[in-house]
Amino acid sequence: MSNIQNKTFSIIEFTSLPKNLRTVEMRKKFDADNSGFLEANNSKGQNEIYQLEQAMGLDLSKYKKEASKVAICAGYNGTEQSIMYDKN
Repeated sequence: MSNIQNKTFSIIEFTSLPKNLRTVEMRKKFDADNSGFLEANNSKGQNEIYQLEQAMGLDLSKYKKEASKVAICAGYNGTEQSIMYDKN
């Protein structure tokens, strides 16, 4: 048997952050790929979590989850929907 591991990275669900960080302005500034998640490696190769932590002087580790993929796809009525795939 081979020991195959899926590559994972840290994400933060934007709605899990404290209310003062969930503003439209914060999302526009730090959720660069508009996925609804702050990712350590977003679709543009940026570390959104690090950028927010540095800009605000915060440690967001208690909000982090591990994921293997975040997909943005077409949702209902032409809206975008983000789906997070956990490390499994």
